[in-house]
Amino acid sequence: MEADDRPTILVVEDEFLIGILLADALAAGRFRIIGPLARLAEALDAARTKSFDAALLDIQLAQGEDVYPVAEVLAERGIPFAFVSSRPKDQIDYRFIVRPVLSKPFSEADVQELARALTR
Repeated sequence: MEADDRPTILVVEDEFLIGILLADALAAGRFRIIGPLARLAEALDAARTKSFDAALLDIQLAQGEDVYPVAEVLAERGIPFAFVSSRPKDQIDYRFIVRPVLSKPFSEADVQELARALTR
């Protein structure tokens, strides 16, 4: 059996259908996926303990929680990430303003291109 050397992407998204669209786009682009994870606690646990190559993060999660604690962990671990959000770039926490942002709505090709850029 051959080892699976496809890059793995952590997906944090609380909207079910958007999470499925992201996962489907990544799978079609030959990525492995962790998630989509919808809650901050489970996303933080994955960010701290799982092995993956990059992450796509929705900014606002369920119950009004922001994903920034996850972004902090990823930055500390040196794992590339981008935000997937409808939030304007000027409303992103200043610490992460230089991170890529994929605006909603997005295309499958947009997701794949961003994931490839993050995993180079």
